[in-house]
Amino acid sequence: MKAAIDVTELKANLLDKETTLQTISNAEKVRAAEKEALMRTDLVEDEAESSKRAVKILEQLEEAKAVNLELEN
Repeated sequence: MKAAIDVTELKANLLDKETTLQTISNAEKVRAAEKEALMRTDLVEDEAESSKRAVKILEQLEEAKAVNLELEN
């Protein structure tokens, strides 16, 4: 009878450890996904900043062209 109780306790202990391991594994997956999302967000922010600079440069170019046209007339 004692052996059956020991086996039952060992199975319960193993199940607890497997549950803990699964929880840790899931937490690591979540952290990895969060890290990836942050990296992608940084990339998108960098691209947006580059686009803003490009728009500003194009606006300045258009202004310079307009000034040149006025000076030529």
